[in-house]
Amino acid sequence: MLKPNLAVELYNLRDDLAETTNVADKNPELVAKLTALLREQHTASPEFPLPALDAR
Repeated sequence: MLKPNLAVELYNLRDDLAETTNVADKNPELVAKLTALLREQHTASPEFPLPALDAR
């Protein structure tokens, strides 16, 4: 599970290749879907730790 205080970032790479505008707040449904997919697919690994997801 993602830690609740972890900031989620989402960028429209078609229009913002430099990733200057975080559009996560404008797309809560997409963020929820992507977050759920990340939680579902993540496997903890000592070689590539992701503390926000590994601490379940």
